[in-house]
Amino acid sequence: MAGWNYRILRHVDKPPKCLEKNYPNGVVWYGIHEVYYNSKDVPDSCTQNPAKLLGEEAVDIKIDMKLIQKAFDKPILEYSYFVNLGRKKRKNETAKSSNRVNKTSSKVK
Repeated sequence: MAGWNYRILRHVDKPPKCLEKNYPNGVVWYGIHEVYYNSKDVPDSCTQNPAKLLGEEAVDIKIDMKLIQKAFDKPILEYSYFVNLGRKKRKNETAKSSNRVNKTSSKVK
């Protein structure tokens, strides 16, 4: 069942050079993101930036708040998981594209 929900994601950013001594393991912060799932209900992607609460009417924000509240009942996910997953997908797509080009060029005379 593919779908999405709000989840808490843990970010670890490289600190500026002047703060590297204070944060040797990186600067940790958390955000609420939309997370999308594949057909096997496994997290597959997420929004690059944390969610913003906006709506055409106040009730839209209230609905989002209720959905966001559910994120606190689920395990926290690592943002780096999605970054690495995206890299793997792009690498696979590049390889597939390269194979298609190679197969096509060998057929063209």
